[in-house]
Parts: sequence; structure tokens; C-alpha cells
Amino acid sequence: MNPAHLSIVFFDGPCGLCQRSVKWLVLHERGRGGEPKLHFASLQSNLAADLLPVELRTPPLEGLVFSTGAECKVGAAAVRALAPYLQWPYRWLLAFTPGFGYGWIARQRMDLSRRWGTCDLENTEVRERLLD
Repeated sequence: MNPAHLSIVFFDGPCGLCQRSVKWLVLHERGRGGEPKLHFASLQSNLAADLLPVELRTPPLEGLVFSTGAECKVGAAAVRALAPYLQWPYRWLLAFTPGFGYGWIARQRMDLSRRWGTCDLENTEVRERLLD
């Protein structure tokens, strides 16, 4: 399986909100009976270094990066690009994510992470989809 041809969500590894977002995406992905379509990797990973331009993985991080091999989307555009991968009604909600809303949450994410703490990405369904 060539990672360059996968649909990969790159997230800020140390960010608790980002970790919770990964778990949420796995839980609400459409077509859960078949092969998973989304895979995940940290923006700090070797895979990110191999596949993403340096400006997308250099602090301050711009936010979530969604790579489909052919293109990369960042921030609110990445969230909107994830919409077709999710179940109803989340598909609809993500499709209309406003840039200002995403930007506000992205700026607050480390404060939110400190309050909520990190979460365990070691459950089997998530662990199997983590790359690198």
C-alpha cells in the first residue's frame, strides 16, 4: 500500500483536540463495513516529512491537513474535503464548515487541549489506521 495514494488526515500529534478529532472521524466514517478510506498520521511524523511541503509541518501549524495524493487541503478546506467520507448528518455539517469558525477553534486548540488533556489513540480501530 503506497501512502502517496491514500486519503490521509495529518494532525498535530501532541494536540489533545486533534487526537479527539481523529477518534471522532473513525467513529463517524461512512461505509464502516468495508475497508476504511481514511488513514491518519501526525504532522510531526516521518511520513509527513516525506509527503508534505515543509510550510505545512513547521510551527505555527496551520491546522489539519488532508492529503488525497493528488492534492492537499489545509484547515477549513480540509474539513470540507472530509465531508464525503462521513455519515449523515456529519457529512452535511462538515461540508459547510466556515473558515472563521475553523480558524477560531484552531487558535484555541492548545488551550482546549490543556483543559481536556490528551486522549488514547491506542484503541484497535484507530491504531490500525495510524501511519508511520
